[in-house]
Amino acid sequence: MRPVQRASGRLARQRLLAGTVFATAVLMLTSCGPGTKGPLVSPHLGSGNRPVTSGSPSPAPSSSPSWERSYPAKQVALGSASLSLRQLWQETGVSIIPGIGLFSHLPAPAASNYDASLSQSQFAALVAANTRTIALEQWAMANDQSAFLPLLEPLSQVPGIVTQDMEASPPVPVNAPNCIMFPTQVSAYAMTSTARAFLQANNPSVSAQDNIVLEETFTAPSSGECTFTVPANGASTIAGSFTRSYVALEAGQYQDSPPVGPIFFSDASGPCSGSGAPVAMCQRQG
Repeated sequence: MRPVQRASGRLARQRLLAGTVFATAVLMLTSCGPGTKGPLVSPHLGSGNRPVTSGSPSPAPSSSPSWERSYPAKQVALGSASLSLRQLWQETGVSIIPGIGLFSHLPAPAASNYDASLSQSQFAALVAANTRTIALEQWAMANDQSAFLPLLEPLSQVPGIVTQDMEASPPVPVNAPNCIMFPTQVSAYAMTSTARAFLQANNPSVSAQDNIVLEETFTAPSSGECTFTVPANGASTIAGSFTRSYVALEAGQYQDSPPVGPIFFSDASGPCSGSGAPVAMCQRQG
């Protein structure tokens, strides 16, 4: 997920983790129990025989990209999909195939600074891949697709209360609000030793393959508060909440693998308000 105030986490990713005012319940309901952190899983798209491309993105083609053809027009159960779609998606862990419409009308972040090592087209591709990844995470949580999440982020980055709901019998849908999930501003930088040291302090096992750091700003709605509420034992638990904008860093890598398509696979994050945060990458931190 995205960072909310936990020591790590993409669902607490910059969306649920960064230097925000976080409910203490999050700290007590992580995937490994109170006061502990599990090993950082490093699943990668393209495991087995599925090809995967990692690193900096290639410029986006002008025509409709081939990955779009891997998605049905509308969401469909895996068992009811065409043979070709079932063959594409059967190893991803989904029981439902998301429709291509999932990527329509997504919140578009204001894209600003990017590292000199990236071209403008590469930066645009990174931002687009990151936005698609968030949409897929949000969809997976709402549709009880916990087995699909490891293709998008390590499960150690997802608050335990979320995976508990998704894996319950019957599963409990988790609806994460856009203000928690989608950043309103994004910048991109090449990984540096300073950034890696800072992120390792928040995430003990930062992947050696992480070569991109995103600076993401999350903004509270006009109502004044962004709150992520998760059903728990017949009641509701606040998993994350903030009332003012916050800025966080998220480290990862661009990956492109069928049938999912281009994503930003993130396995480490930290708030720009944190001690040791790289100043050059936290330019919007007040």
